[in-house]
Amino acid sequence: MKRSNLVLATFVVGVISLSFANDPLVQADQKKGTSAAQSKEATKVKYTCSMHPEVKSDKPGKCPKCKMNLVLSENPDSTGERSPSEKIAKSKELLDEAKEELMEAGKYSCCTNHSCNTCAFEHQSCTCYKSLKAGKPVCNECYAGWQRGDGADKNIKKNQVKTTYSGHMH
Repeated sequence: MKRSNLVLATFVVGVISLSFANDPLVQADQKKGTSAAQSKEATKVKYTCSMHPEVKSDKPGKCPKCKMNLVLSENPDSTGERSPSEKIAKSKELLDEAKEELMEAGKYSCCTNHSCNTCAFEHQSCTCYKSLKAGKPVCNECYAGWQRGDGADKNIKKNQVKTTYSGHMH
């Protein structure tokens, strides 16, 4: 009788073990553990610089290039798609590159410390500094820069800067 009880107990334990091994909930929990680790790695919070989208971190901090605070990326997944803030930062980077090329070619001479975008977009050139030196109006964006104290020439006072306010003049 003892032997039949032992065989029966072994059989019952085996059946129970097999039933748990094939239980979808147990399998889901096992997969969940693996996918949770993979998911945790893939969805690490990413921080980026709004001016330098190539700067990324998994924790908050400062951008090593401009010392601005890193901001939480709107799209921390690894799908390769950029968030709206990353797209804007990239467009600023490309615009700055284009203005630098225009300056090197002698086609961009802005009169403010932070060169205007208006002239780049409308004319792919800027003659505001030359216009200002000749006593002529500058674009509205440069005029606003001068009024904020962002003028590039210390010999010119902001009240000497003119604009027409009716559109871009060149």
